[in-house]
Amino acid sequence: MADGPVDGVQHSDGAAVTTQPLGPLFPHGLFAVHDGENTPGDGDREGTNFKLVRLEKLP
Repeated sequence: MADGPVDGVQHSDGAAVTTQPLGPLFPHGLFAVHDGENTPGDGDREGTNFKLVRLEKLP
């Protein structure tokens, strides 16, 4: 989990959410989204990753 600013998600293959407690990092649940265009990229190929958000942080 990043402590500072995180880039947004431009392209995604999907997302998932759970309201089940997942330990101390995600006590109220988790929103996970695939980031198909992570910044910065890796040379000519864009990087990909997943963004994990504490459910209580969503507006």
